[in-house]
Amino acid sequence: MKETFSKKDSCESQIGRIDSGGFIPFTNPTIRHVLHEVPAPGEVERCFPIPSLGDTLVPSDNNHDHLEKRLRRARADMERRIHGGDDGCFAEEYFKACPELAANVDTAIDLIYTEFTACEEAGRPRPEEDYYGRFPQWRKELERQFLVHKEIGEPHPTRMICILGPEGRREQYHFLKEISQSPNGNIDKARHISLNRLVAIKTFAGGDQADVERFQLGAREQQRLHHDNILPVYHVSESEDGHPCFSMEFADGGSLAEKIAGKPQPPKEAAQLVRTLAEAMSYAHGEGVVHRDLKPANVVLTADDTPKITDFGLARRVDTPNGQSKTGDILGTPPYMAPEQAAGRTHEAGPVCDVYALGAILYELLTGRPPFKGRTVVESLQQILKQPPVRPRRLLRGVPPGLESICLKCLEKKPRRRYRSAQELADDLGRWLDGKRPEAHSTWARTSRFLRRHPISTPAAAFLLLAAIIAPMVVYRMDSERERERIERDLAAGKQVTLIREKGPPRWHEWATNNPTQRDSLGPDNSYRVECPEGWALKELVRDPQHSHYRYSARVRHEQLFDGIGHVGIYFAYSRHQSASGTECCFCSVGLNALTEKKRRYRNFEGNPVSMFVRYHADPGANRSSCNAGYPLFLPVSREPISTWLEIAVKVSPEKIRFTISRESQVGWESQSEEVGRETIEYAKNLVCGSSSQGSPIVDFDPDLSPRSSLGLYVSNGSALFQNVVVTPEPQQD
Repeated sequence: MKETFSKKDSCESQIGRIDSGGFIPFTNPTIRHVLHEVPAPGEVERCFPIPSLGDTLVPSDNNHDHLEKRLRRARADMERRIHGGDDGCFAEEYFKACPELAANVDTAIDLIYTEFTACEEAGRPRPEEDYYGRFPQWRKELERQFLVHKEIGEPHPTRMICILGPEGRREQYHFLKEISQSPNGNIDKARHISLNRLVAIKTFAGGDQADVERFQLGAREQQRLHHDNILPVYHVSESEDGHPCFSMEFADGGSLAEKIAGKPQPPKEAAQLVRTLAEAMSYAHGEGVVHRDLKPANVVLTADDTPKITDFGLARRVDTPNGQSKTGDILGTPPYMAPEQAAGRTHEAGPVCDVYALGAILYELLTGRPPFKGRTVVESLQQILKQPPVRPRRLLRGVPPGLESICLKCLEKKPRRRYRSAQELADDLGRWLDGKRPEAHSTWARTSRFLRRHPISTPAAAFLLLAAIIAPMVVYRMDSERERERIERDLAAGKQVTLIREKGPPRWHEWATNNPTQRDSLGPDNSYRVECPEGWALKELVRDPQHSHYRYSARVRHEQLFDGIGHVGIYFAYSRHQSASGTECCFCSVGLNALTEKKRRYRNFEGNPVSMFVRYHADPGANRSSCNAGYPLFLPVSREPISTWLEIAVKVSPEKIRFTISRESQVGWESQSEEVGRETIEYAKNLVCGSSSQGSPIVDFDPDLSPRSSLGLYVSNGSALFQNVVVTPEPQQD
């Protein structure tokens, strides 16, 4: 156990540190003040049935929980200091630093009794009369407490534990108390005399040679792992009587199993705890170690609420097929064993079996019970192999859906359906903690789990499912066409029509190109995004503006540039024609490049280019040729962010095209406008359509650049956001 407080610290500063962080209660098996009158000899066990503070005081509010945490931290700190040899540690110091502890008789007697027992365990007992003199106001309560202490039993006699070190050297440990005991050995709390630190010593005293080898292998694997959330092992050797043993850090917060004790934990705390354990296991897997026995009892807690994984007794190396086991062995703890372990397929028990166990721990944290627990071991194994776990939300409605999906993905029967690694699990838990949708909760993942839990067994059910999927698509298509007709009807009536609002997708849209890299989506601010990393793409917004004179405008923000010569903007005057080469297309576009670092100078302007192009292509998505029609403009160099919202406005008529590029009003700048006449367009058209990219003449293609054609968005080698795209019919000029 890492020493948190030094002897030189004052009690006030220590308590201040104690209060600064979170805490997981530590179960200290000491006798407490629970008797209201002195019992007769032999009556102590009847009057004193419950040995822990948490059992005798039922939490009623947050204030009580806060006091409980302060008491347990103070007890842990006092034991640490006294066992470490601090003879100046007294309960009065803690009462002064935290008056709340002295204001409650139960907490006061509990802390005084902790001092009394800790001094006895350290071999420096203090007389009872000393406590009566220091705390006369609680004399009767202390007398009852000390009487119970005598009736229950005297403290363990002072004894030493000797572990053989390198070259037969004896390491001396002062035994403090027994933590746990089993047929195969026990765990003791002790103090390493030469290093003056608290440790836990685990001794193996039973089993065959394979069990001994497994015990020693697990201890050595744990010893070579150095991670903040894996309990460190200090020394692996054997005791003087020849039993294998090792010493490790003493975690005074008890185990995670004691913390849960059938009580569901808050979802965020559960997710954060399992995320921490998953990151620790990801490190262990990276070092080539698989635990194979992860469970709440093998996760211990320090006084400062830090979880640490321990007991690698069943661990194996990833590069060793089966370690100390053979196929057919069933190793682990049934409620937390992966199906491949339950079936005895030890060769399959790799890192994903630890992912399964982490999911089982998360399940128990959320619901207060493990996912599977039969009346017998055989029944538990059958449940693991054949039954799906009950959804946590059916047991406790307050479980968040995303966290439930993460848990169920870990508990998949087939290893390939779980997270591929413990780090993937940690990352998905991190997404949920950050308020994002975890991958396990995607629509596809939830649908797949639903179908596996409720398999479709008849063709009729399959047909209904298919109809349920197709029907909304047909309805959407019909609604989309009706929306296009409404747009054209309003334009024909001379109304101004908004094709894309400030937020959201277009009212109606189709791709006019089939470039494989083109895609559309909604940006972070819900603006409409069009992207085409290679070549260029056209997104059609209306097929016919219904007028030959109109104004077409859009707000554009150049978002990404994949090529220094890319452009984004709007297009109009689109036409298709059939030729010997197939379908030939031509259109006009007004585009800008607001992101290139190659500044150009023209007419006393230096900046990024804005131009109108006449473009021609024979295969949608493949750029054959283009020509600059009219004079180019340039966005001046500005101190404003280079990627900002710009407005492109085009006034279109059969005789002339006039376009304007302007910034938002707060920028206070508007570009010069250029007028492109019919003669300029015809000149550009002849350049574009006079020859192909290989130089051979094109004689069967003469596009008509009529304004009565589709309008839309244009993106080349980049991506852009669009909003407030508007078409306004204008009267014809006489």
